[in-house]
Amino acid sequence: MVLSLRAVIIGGERAEGRLIDLWHRLVPAHVQLFNTYGQTECTAVTTRYLFDPKTTYEVVPIGRAVENVKLLVVDEKGNIVPQGAVGELYVGGPGVGRGYLNRDDLTAQKFVNFQGGRYYRTGDLVREEGDGVIIYVGRVDAQVKIRGVRIEPGEVEAALLKHPLINLAVVIGHPLDAPRKLVAYVQLADGQPLPADFRTWLRTLLPEALLPSAIIPLDKFPLTPNGKIDRKALPDPILETGSGSDSEEEEPRTAMEANLLSVWRKFLKSPSMGIHDNFFDFGGDSLLIVQIITELESTLKKTLPLSLIFNYPTVAKLAEVLQEKGWTPKTSTLVPVKPNGSRPPLFCVHADGGAFFYLDFAKYLDDEQPFYGLQSKGLDLNDEPFTRITDAAACYVGAIRSVQPQGPYHIGGFSVSGIFANEMAQQLVRDGQEVAMLAFLDAPAPHYPVYLSGGPDYTGRIKRLFSKPLVTMIRSGIQKMSVRYRKASSKVLIKLYQKMGRPLPPELRAERVRSLNQGMGDRYKPAPYDLGAFHLS
Repeated sequence: MVLSLRAVIIGGERAEGRLIDLWHRLVPAHVQLFNTYGQTECTAVTTRYLFDPKTTYEVVPIGRAVENVKLLVVDEKGNIVPQGAVGELYVGGPGVGRGYLNRDDLTAQKFVNFQGGRYYRTGDLVREEGDGVIIYVGRVDAQVKIRGVRIEPGEVEAALLKHPLINLAVVIGHPLDAPRKLVAYVQLADGQPLPADFRTWLRTLLPEALLPSAIIPLDKFPLTPNGKIDRKALPDPILETGSGSDSEEEEPRTAMEANLLSVWRKFLKSPSMGIHDNFFDFGGDSLLIVQIITELESTLKKTLPLSLIFNYPTVAKLAEVLQEKGWTPKTSTLVPVKPNGSRPPLFCVHADGGAFFYLDFAKYLDDEQPFYGLQSKGLDLNDEPFTRITDAAACYVGAIRSVQPQGPYHIGGFSVSGIFANEMAQQLVRDGQEVAMLAFLDAPAPHYPVYLSGGPDYTGRIKRLFSKPLVTMIRSGIQKMSVRYRKASSKVLIKLYQKMGRPLPPELRAERVRSLNQGMGDRYKPAPYDLGAFHLS
């Protein structure tokens, strides 16, 4: 190597941590190595990072903004995200180009006025670390939704590349089968076979929701004419469906199973689904639960609890219960989302009313962390919902003490349910119990003085509104009008059903509970709580 060499600059492709480590082992320390990132639309380089020879890089940063460049990390709703959260990178400054020649439509989409400045939307997903360093995560258009969970393939690829035998990894959401499945393609060093314990190793790095359904070794990856990996040309994998049992065993054996399977296949859009396949493995979520229960109530002429599918998540199990002589549905405010594990259980109160909101959340918890959700009364079997938070909290406290009779307790709540969690903690402490954790997940602060003094900040609202891209403003306005219409029409339908003396269908039960919970939160005045809590937003 030439002794006069002082610096090497890399860029254009995502750098791998092990190659950076190899560089530092082979190259003299006086030669500095820089990673750069940028776009042609922003005059090439927008960030720069100087590697430290003493640091091992599992994740390779793209660095901080270079001189005269401003970076913002923005979510899909047009809000700047906090440090550590993933969002799209916006680049501002004098280096941002005017636009695309003769492409006014694309220019309007990618070059936007935002918070008083002109920015280029890179389409790249990043997160900002505590020291201001930017980490590249992946592409906005590469995100996939698997089993109801939004996944960034780049995170899975980064985990795969930590294995010493993996030279290259590409992860996609494969559309061949329903539901969409995560598939990984890997190139192994020296053509070696995939280790037998590879999946076990991968589970130590990724939560269950991010594990690929198939891992396909390739000797060579297909390339585009400009040398990039051609994801569209990757070979089709042979994917297993559901639990992998024989197709003969997957077919319905009774009229009830045939009826249920027809409904599930219809709403889950999965003609290959069998009677032993898990509802949640095929993309089932809270919205689909409401739709399916509505359909089943109509066909079976029974009133069914929304928690039914959660407790019996396969057609075979559900059919067995529904056919059982003398069976009557039971309701419970406590939903065992993830009941097993050696750690103290975590109890989280419903969001709008149902605990199914936490299904995705629980997938990211440690295997040893038990997790229980608390759902509102009134969702199931037309039970009368609560109208006071103190009554609801007392019921929830009784439910969690049926699982864990003594403290310390770990309690949380999302959005308005944070208010319910606060009241639960108050009641437990008054009863002499220890509350080790009270967590608010993006929860409001009822009657906080800032909101009560001076009325609404209309000037601030207008400034925030016009700082967002026009497309975001229009989309937000349409969404708000749609929500208001749904709420108004639901109120009319609820009153109509009640006057007629008819039971509310599942979607109206959910809307009624949602409205009552919001009203309780607005009226609630919390007492001082001196034991501390933490807030995530």
